[in-house]
Amino acid sequence: MKKWILALITIFIISGCSTLQVQVDSDPEYNYTELNKFNVIYTKKDDEKNFMRSRLNKSLINYFKNKGYTYSEKKDADFYIIFHLDVQKRSEMETNYQEMGMNPRADYYNHISYANDGKIYLIDPFPRSMSSVTTTRTYEYEEGRFVVEILDVKQNAVFWQSIAEDEISDTTNSQEQKSAYINNVLEKMFSKFPEKISN
Repeated sequence: MKKWILALITIFIISGCSTLQVQVDSDPEYNYTELNKFNVIYTKKDDEKNFMRSRLNKSLINYFKNKGYTYSEKKDADFYIIFHLDVQKRSEMETNYQEMGMNPRADYYNHISYANDGKIYLIDPFPRSMSSVTTTRTYEYEEGRFVVEILDVKQNAVFWQSIAEDEISDTTNSQEQKSAYINNVLEKMFSKFPEKISN
């Protein structure tokens, strides 16, 4: 395979408070016409995330089947979909400033003006200053990094790479919501991957 420079596309998904970010690298000169059968490969780790990996594995198989490709044994595959999932604990500091009210200023008498007629006038009859309270809290969360590389078996070369990063939320409880979220991530990662091209 000729040497090539991957074209990096960064997609920021702005949907409410979504923190999902997807990066896609692909070989612009790669010929997809020879692709037909695929296999999904991943490395299991003892980090209590194997169920999540199993869900992603099934979702990848279904997604590429829907694009017209055939799932096969590893020895018969034209391309491998190799994925890695990394989950890290993160923490962020959040500082809030809250105005508490108006207090008389210490320089009250600096606001007295003496006019030529001998009378006293107050420039600001009620001089005040704002007081505020600062609060800081630490926000802890899990961040998932989902990396997928697609390798041409015959050429033994990667021609596609997608990386998705997002904060892992426990608020999505139903299986339907989880499946919909994963499908949305895969669509962002592989929307430009061609459907099966007939020879």
